[in-house]
Amino acid sequence: MSSLKLKTPSGGSVSFNATDTANDVTLTVPASNTTLATTSDVASVKNEVAFVARMSTTQAIPESTWTKIEFNAQDADIGDCYDQTTNYRFTVPSNQDGLYQINFWAYIACGTTNCRNVAIRILKNGTTELKRGYLNFFNGGDATGGTVGHSSVLSLSAGDYLEVYGYVNSTDNLGGNVSSGAYSSFSGFKLIG
Repeated sequence: MSSLKLKTPSGGSVSFNATDTANDVTLTVPASNTTLATTSDVASVKNEVAFVARMSTTQAIPESTWTKIEFNAQDADIGDCYDQTTNYRFTVPSNQDGLYQINFWAYIACGTTNCRNVAIRILKNGTTELKRGYLNFFNGGDATGGTVGHSSVLSLSAGDYLEVYGYVNSTDNLGGNVSSGAYSSFSGFKLIG
């Protein structure tokens, strides 16, 4: 049996015993910082911004036109940061600048015939494309659609907003749709650190 021993500047110590460990390990806490963490420190580490949105119904998108995907249902919204009724967008709350893990996925299907390609992208503040997912079906092979998306860490500032757009190009030029339910989602959270 091995143990982890924590020593204090006054000479006291606390030991933690462990099995299946080859050697004892000693951690010495410097005199200038005798507390590694308190219960309140651990309790204060929490995510203040997070959201999960999805679509409650299938959404039609016109042929060869970038169209905002209306993620109109929420499964989570910590920090009141996602608008599910008007703009279908995530907005970084005040004082919450930082790095965010952002995920967006959609199953995009063509109308009555095969797809040439489908794509999805995320725009910051209505104009700047940050990331894109793309599927090319080689001019309409056998595919009637596919899941396309992206996941990335983004540096965002308070007030920045993100919106997701879908695109379809089909062999019959009739457009397509974005599937609802578990097939399409938009989510994100602020990284703690």
